[in-house]
Amino acid sequence: MALQHHSEIINKYNRIKNSSNKLWSFKQISHVHWPSALWLLTRHRAISLLPATLLSWLLFTCHTARADALLPVDMNTTITISYDRSAPPASYKIWQSVANGYDRDNPGRRARDWFRCKSNTDTSSGACSRQWLWGGPVRDTMISLRMTEQRSKVSFNIPLRGRSSSCTYHTSPHDCSSAAGWQQMTDGRSYTGTNSKNFDLRLEAEDLAKIPTGGIWEGVLILEQRQWSGPSMTVAWWTANITLDVTDRNNGAIYLPAFGRADPLVDLNLRTKPLSTAPGGEVSGSTVIDTCLYDGYNSNNAWLQVTLSDLLPPWNRAADLFSVTKTGTTGGNPRDRVDYRVTMNYNGNPVAMENKKTVTLNGVDTALIRPVALPGFPVTVVCTPSPLTLTVQPFAKASKTAGRYSGTLRVNLAARTLAP
Repeated sequence: MALQHHSEIINKYNRIKNSSNKLWSFKQISHVHWPSALWLLTRHRAISLLPATLLSWLLFTCHTARADALLPVDMNTTITISYDRSAPPASYKIWQSVANGYDRDNPGRRARDWFRCKSNTDTSSGACSRQWLWGGPVRDTMISLRMTEQRSKVSFNIPLRGRSSSCTYHTSPHDCSSAAGWQQMTDGRSYTGTNSKNFDLRLEAEDLAKIPTGGIWEGVLILEQRQWSGPSMTVAWWTANITLDVTDRNNGAIYLPAFGRADPLVDLNLRTKPLSTAPGGEVSGSTVIDTCLYDGYNSNNAWLQVTLSDLLPPWNRAADLFSVTKTGTTGGNPRDRVDYRVTMNYNGNPVAMENKKTVTLNGVDTALIRPVALPGFPVTVVCTPSPLTLTVQPFAKASKTAGRYSGTLRVNLAARTLAP
């Protein structure tokens, strides 16, 4: 009876052993010594001990095994590139040699993946060829992406460059050894021993330099990762939220629409009003200079600073007085000058200006704007309206020396994004 019981145990163990050999992870069962196994089998608790030992070994080996495939996942990135138009960066990698998924059991499945835009022509999320290739010409795939300036709402298409390479995936998305050189991103070509695809997307300096004005330019690129081997289908979406924060330090402007490129010549519009109490009458006048301040940044600055000066000595004038002087005189004598005050209208509010004193205009990036076509710019820009009103306070005509009066009013603009 005992011998029969012993034989049943041996048979049961052999069945377990034979079944386990079908698992690659259990091939080390051959290291178990038969005498030890038989010794265990002669003990009363052998039947319960042996299955427990086998189970724990299987759990251990399964836990330490490496997965043979990794499914692609949607890829998302958000980037901001800050630079001045005069000095764009040499190159910027949006994705640098990134592999998304692999398959060691069926290497061609991921090694033949390819990438395409959502449209051939619509640049709103990127336009490029959607045609799958196999062994096409070795070059970058050119993508045209619409970028929109956030305040002016002007749009402009810039080029990006995409490429891919068949590779062997190791341990991370950035550890995939390429088997050959780069190819067009629409090229599904793979090579022996590869099981994944590297993807690379970049902006070159010549592409960044194409942005036509300063400002905050935004665009969203959306690409498909497509499976060729097996069912043809989209396996992942790649989305890049791109912001180009571009200054134009050397191209700020104080725009006077009424004068264009000509030197402005302004008349104070002096008029005489007869008065019995003032021999010769009373003189007064005013004029408005249409002015718009361009910060080289499409009015995205938080503040601007404006300084007005008549380039004359202070004499004994009040701080808010500016003057024109009689030709041939210094203007030091009050009879040889005509004084006026200046008010700037900023965002619907009057700002009293003082001679040679800097005024800071806050909240420019949310204030009123005006689209204008400035000389030298291929697209419309927006500036900050700030008309200047020059007002001559009434004075007795007899109190001034007869003659021609003239002067200069200098307007200086400063901003974080402008060169001094």
